[in-house]
Amino acid sequence: MSKQNKIPSFLVMLLCLTVSALVGCGVTALPLPAQTAVAPVYDAFLATKTFTPTSTPTFTPTSTLTPTPMPTNTPTPTNTSTATPTFTPRPTATRTSTPIAGWKKFETANIALWLPESFIGGDISKDLDIIVKNLRALGPDFERTARAIEQNPDAFILFALDSKPGNTGFISNLNVVRERTLSMITMDMYLQAATKQLPSAYQVVERQSLILNQYSMGRLVLEATLQGRRVKQLFYIVKDDSTFWSVVYSTSFDEFDTRLPIFEQSIRTFVIKTSADKVN
Repeated sequence: MSKQNKIPSFLVMLLCLTVSALVGCGVTALPLPAQTAVAPVYDAFLATKTFTPTSTPTFTPTSTLTPTPMPTNTPTPTNTSTATPTFTPRPTATRTSTPIAGWKKFETANIALWLPESFIGGDISKDLDIIVKNLRALGPDFERTARAIEQNPDAFILFALDSKPGNTGFISNLNVVRERTLSMITMDMYLQAATKQLPSAYQVVERQSLILNQYSMGRLVLEATLQGRRVKQLFYIVKDDSTFWSVVYSTSFDEFDTRLPIFEQSIRTFVIKTSADKVN
């Protein structure tokens, strides 16, 4: 099979993980692909369009006006020389997640966001054992989800689920993953490839580009029906140089409209603290 016909493997794994949690009540989740690569590079992207980064504008101070010479019969006051003001660049403020009452902060070395207090989870690289333990404590239906995270810790940056399921019994959850590519791959190229190559069970019902919290983002809403159960997912994709961050909120179809304001409030707290290119 050619690379053009393969869905990005991190997305396959992400769908498997989130759906496994959502349909944990006796519904079979999508199979995990064998030998999944975390960050594949797609030649088809590179042949389409070249991304040229915009150069950073340079601040040029306004020139100081030369004072008009004073008449000779006017006494010259002492200390007439005035130092030319020197422009000192102000350091760029570090973006920080805004606290929300009744919510708690989830963060890694690179990113941070807030979720309601009922969510449990955390940084996979630091809290893997705790996250897996909490998942298994939910019952045998979540063993597959726990095992997926346990066996592929490098594929997932942040994972959290709502410990208070809705009336449908589905477990709403959040995943943050990243994929390193080349900086010439644009957001449009990335979204186009992902939406065209989703599994047939998934339907894209919304796709848009937006600016949120000073980040340029792609937004996708996906629906799927799996063994008679309908699920719905909200994707936010953020490009940071050669890294694409995917922040994915998943819940049941029936709960989506109720939870959507919470998801949208959560993404407004999302910040990239340190470029992923600078942290292994």
